Amino acid sequence: MTLFDKLKGTALSLTFGAWGIAGFFAPAVLTKLRTVYALDGTLLMTGAIVLHAIPLSILLRYPRPINVGYFKNIITSWSAQKPGDSPKLRAISTLTPSEPWKIDKEVRAQGTFGKGNVPEESRPKGHVSNPQETPQKSLKVGISRAVRRLSSAAATVFKTPAFYVFMVATVVGDYSMVSVGTTLLDYAVDHGVNVDDATKLASLGAIGQLFGRLFLMPLADWAPIIRLPCFAGSFTLAAICTLILPHATSFGHIITLQIFVTTAQGFIVSVRSLLLAEYLGIERLATCVGLYGIILVPVSLCSPSIVGFFRDKKGSYDAFYRMLAGLNSGVAVVICGFIVFNFIRAKRQRAANTDKAPAQLQAPRSRGNLAAAQLA
Repeated sequence: MTLFDKLKGTALSLTFGAWGIAGFFAPAVLTKLRTVYALDGTLLMTGAIVLHAIPLSILLRYPRPINVGYFKNIITSWSAQKPGDSPKLRAISTLTPSEPWKIDKEVRAQGTFGKGNVPEESRPKGHVSNPQETPQKSLKVGISRAVRRLSSAAATVFKTPAFYVFMVATVVGDYSMVSVGTTLLDYAVDHGVNVDDATKLASLGAIGQLFGRLFLMPLADWAPIIRLPCFAGSFTLAAICTLILPHATSFGHIITLQIFVTTAQGFIVSVRSLLLAEYLGIERLATCVGLYGIILVPVSLCSPSIVGFFRDKKGSYDAFYRMLAGLNSGVAVVICGFIVFNFIRAKRQRAANTDKAPAQLQAPRSRGNLAAAQLA
């Protein structure tokens, strides 16, 4: 998000759009793999596919901006070139001019691997080279600094009310999304739907995911003031759909509710990072996401027991979906309270700034009157 100023939501929607597109193909691919390679082979091949994300994430460490002007010059030169002419040789420096991301990459590389080549005058003040410093000691110093930075950042976010609001929204939103996705197929089969037809719910749910991520997020960029109200409205929509779901009487009703639920979930997941960056600061985004992930660990471990309690003890998922509806409704109420809190605080700040402005204007006048009296 640091590479975008005005279109953060659109960029995130395109990023999360791949998640929704995968929903169209993943169920069919996994079903085919299970038929051919059984469950063990399917899990092994799925893990191998996921491992490809590691080198891709490493490449994103130094993102390269696209030089549109360079490509325009190439197209212009190709169009102006005659058929019999040979292309002129150009220096590499003219084709790939130095850019800030390259300089930053070189500086990072020198700081990591070429410390001995850095001149003394370019080193920070107070730095004393210690030839006896071992790699183990350097590692300990780096770890201690990272821990201190993390603790200071965590102490800062713990004092912010927005951290707790989005913590509740993240935990409930992620738990509700995973729980509905994993139990809806079994719920449809219990209501007499064929297994082959029930497996299509995941693919049909991808329609709602794409709509929530690709079409609603640009609206949040067009009118940033509606992000938080739409965030609360998405939880309200998810609560209504999960409350109606136990009363669905046909497969068409289940599909419709699934699309509405996934639309709300897609928007919630996409806009949440924008709201965290807006209310907590983009520099604290990684800290908040890490802390939320730690909180989600015990919730994920307890999830099978919770689902099993309603499935085995209660005999159906009806009470479970009603519980999810209550949780989503509670989050919507908390976010609405946070909206009112922000409105009142902003109103008080405007009133305080309005009171300070006349006082600042009267201060120079009073000093001028005092000087005139002294001269008289």
